[in-house]
Amino acid sequence: MPDISIGTESIYVHVSESASEKTLLLIHGSGGDHTHWPQNLLSETRIRVAAIDLPGHGKSGGSGRTSVEDYADVSEAVVARCGWTAVTVAGHSLGGAIALTIGLRGPRWLDGLVLVGTGARLRVAPAILEGLATNPDPLFSTMDAWAFGPNADRALRERFVQQMKAAGAPVVLGDFSACDRFDMMPHLSRITCRTLVVSAENDLLTPLKYGQYLQQTLPDARLEVIPGAGHMMGLEQPEIFGKAILRFMGLEAG
Repeated sequence: MPDISIGTESIYVHVSESASEKTLLLIHGSGGDHTHWPQNLLSETRIRVAAIDLPGHGKSGGSGRTSVEDYADVSEAVVARCGWTAVTVAGHSLGGAIALTIGLRGPRWLDGLVLVGTGARLRVAPAILEGLATNPDPLFSTMDAWAFGPNADRALRERFVQQMKAAGAPVVLGDFSACDRFDMMPHLSRITCRTLVVSAENDLLTPLKYGQYLQQTLPDARLEVIPGAGHMMGLEQPEIFGKAILRFMGLEAG
């Protein structure tokens, strides 16, 4: 593929080689890109795995958005452009809000949801929004402490901070502002597709109780908890994380 034209923007999508009709669409979180998903998922070939870089992020062109709905529009346009017909949408953090928004819309091609480190509401601390608007570098330098569990590899932490800085304060502020305005709580009962909720034991940004609420409130959801990990659980515990999602996709026993 990997570049897809959506309107006037070029959207990068990392796609694994597969003859399967099933597609797992991966949508990253605030200030991220497709590399925030573990390599064992990105290279999976038993199903098609497509990891999008949202507009203004990673290798994509265009501009970042300031609403979850606008990002959902782009994600749906990618699916339509590619002609995929049986898609499970997996979203991390902001990406989870995008996935929930698509779930509420209920397009015909939607086969399921995977909600990773996310919640029905995603309020952001005012200090974070203010820091991004007025003095972002010190904030970026401390974000890894919120994003990772206590035993996370230092190289992962440093790469995360550099990626946030590369995305730029305006894009990251737009992402966090979109999260701050997001509220799916009144609508969860209307999202009827099968859903996997993945939460981490030590997630400081979207605590385990967020995932428990989703599992208890969505009509058809189950919960997997990743032990010992923080918000960036897919990078911290890639094997456990990947197997949980592949089981949901019907590719792993147990």
